Amino acid sequence: MFVNASTAILIILTAYDSFAQELRDESHQVSETSRQGTEIPARFLPDPVNKNPLEVSVPQEKSELVVAPIPGYNPSQGWMLALAVQNIFKQDSASQPSILAGVIFATEKKSYGGALGYLGRLREDRLKISSVAGYGKIKSDFYGIGKYPTNKDNSILLEQEAKFFDVEALPKVGPVFFGVSVFYIDLKNKFDFAGVPPDLKSEEALHDSFWVPGLKFQWDTRDNYIYPTRGFLSEIKAQFHDENLSGEYTFQKYRLGQDVFFKISDHNVLGFRVHLDFIEGVAPFYSLPSFGGNGGLRGYKMGKYVDNIVWDIQTEFRHRFTDRWGGVIFAGVGDVLRTFSEFSFDDLLSSYGGGVRYRIADSNPMDFRVDAAYGDQEWWWYFSVGQAF
Repeated sequence: MFVNASTAILIILTAYDSFAQELRDESHQVSETSRQGTEIPARFLPDPVNKNPLEVSVPQEKSELVVAPIPGYNPSQGWMLALAVQNIFKQDSASQPSILAGVIFATEKKSYGGALGYLGRLREDRLKISSVAGYGKIKSDFYGIGKYPTNKDNSILLEQEAKFFDVEALPKVGPVFFGVSVFYIDLKNKFDFAGVPPDLKSEEALHDSFWVPGLKFQWDTRDNYIYPTRGFLSEIKAQFHDENLSGEYTFQKYRLGQDVFFKISDHNVLGFRVHLDFIEGVAPFYSLPSFGGNGGLRGYKMGKYVDNIVWDIQTEFRHRFTDRWGGVIFAGVGDVLRTFSEFSFDDLLSSYGGGVRYRIADSNPMDFRVDAAYGDQEWWWYFSVGQAF
């Protein structure tokens, strides 16, 4: 499924990251006393000078309810709007905040849906629990399978309707998190059959429902997961589809990712990302990895290039001009393959571009971003909240 449960999770995370610290009680603001002993309300005092715009303090509120509209834009769905409601709270004093959230969204492509999610940090940050359940009807352009699909220049409309549920439990083992996941989806695919490409097999299941167990490994040393300036995130995720358990197919789906960040100075950060998605076995078209998706290269329409293997390498240079304003430049390369034996550095897919950042929270390093990316022989615009990776 080209837009699946991960989209709902991303929206919920984005909503929390961007607005969790934007609303603050007067009781948490700093007030000063004049020489005559008169208390001056904090809102009338000048903003403190932050000499290091990359380091932002985060107040430790016990609980906060936030209602947030989230505008966005991407090449696959056009303009979009989400409305999120979330309660951010700490389940123990030594853990990072947990989130209970709900979201509804609609896009210019006439896609829509909603989800409820929980992201928990428990036992003094020694256990991560996450779950999400929702419904979505997603309309997207389908071009076929492979780097050079038959229908590359003339897409057909694919409508996907899904009910889904995902739960993940990651206890900490030494310095890493390692645990299990279970994913369920009931999926209906509907094509404009007048233009179905010949490389789509007629026996592909258009209605499928299945349970998928999985394993996940994560090693995270980043100093801040919203705006990291140093450290790394290593991640391995495996999902095991089995027709004897449920569904129509038996295959495994793997994702390997490595993010690394270097703080060059108080105002500059250099980030790198390497990621690989691949399938072992025979998978239906809606389970194949998509180039440009899941934090992949900007400049490519998600769902246009899909196959058994997708990989990319990208880098981004981030600079803060002031506490509020920043800018980035980025570039990357990658490819779409049927088998690993096809791997080559010839004729790679590439993109580059730049963007502007504006910090939307007073005490949380969360940015609204506008990016322009050149890829697939044209320019694309991106409007969103949070960093690309």
